[in-house]
Amino acid sequence: MDKLKGLLYGSFLGDAMALGPHWIYDTDLIRSEFGNIAGITTPPCNSYHVGKLKGDFTHYGDQALMLLKSIKDMDGYNQMVFKKEWLEYMKNYKGYKDHATKASIELLTNSDCGSDSDELGGFARLAPIIYKYHNDKDLLQFVKSNLRMTHNNEELVEKSLFIVKLIQRILDGKNPLEGIRLLYGECSSDIKNTIDVVEKHIKDDPVEYIRSVGQSCSSRFAFKAVLYLVLKYKDDYHQAILKNLYAGGDSAARGMVLGMILGAHMGYDQLPQTWMSDMNDISEINSLS
Repeated sequence: MDKLKGLLYGSFLGDAMALGPHWIYDTDLIRSEFGNIAGITTPPCNSYHVGKLKGDFTHYGDQALMLLKSIKDMDGYNQMVFKKEWLEYMKNYKGYKDHATKASIELLTNSDCGSDSDELGGFARLAPIIYKYHNDKDLLQFVKSNLRMTHNNEELVEKSLFIVKLIQRILDGKNPLEGIRLLYGECSSDIKNTIDVVEKHIKDDPVEYIRSVGQSCSSRFAFKAVLYLVLKYKDDYHQAILKNLYAGGDSAARGMVLGMILGAHMGYDQLPQTWMSDMNDISEINSLS
């Protein structure tokens, strides 16, 4: 149970930690603006997240919390119910709406599938489904259907299913490296190549490596960055999250996925509790989980 709880809370915490520096691509500016980050920070006044307060979530975390509530209210995941709830919530959402959200709001009026975005943020909200169905035969189908609702992209689906299977191996007691090696044989050539490249660069500086890989939202870049951080800091959630922030770009989506994997590996008790207490929705997550 400690690992499962770590998966869920680790993901939310990865998002809350990223709110301040999220989508700042200039890594020198992150250092000058935030200094040595010791906990959750306040987003700057020119942030994409105007109106958000220290301890809030980005639009990724807000959707994950909505999904957790939906699962709790329905005593399980219901795709049609969640689609209706998501549309109502996001149409009236006061926070940032990315391209995938805007396109999906239009497309879902007459379809069950949304945008063709390959951004890792589409998967980032899914920790509540994995938390609920980690041992269920329907897990992968639920992940795919929820993902395609806003990010109907084959490359993203493939990478997301790999991450889910990795988390399952970790929950079964494997460490992240063992889990990745167990899955290697069944991976596509693209994912195998990503793993091979990451392992060759594992000693590189994290900020420089992620900047060279690509800091933006696309899973082509973010997936590689997450695997790199998972392998480099496989036993250190604290350092993995901080290095992710300093690397800039879409640190929130990366942080949520990184938080799922390392939270599951380390367990809830190993998460930074002082960070956790600063999340504004911590009481609601406690009641829903």
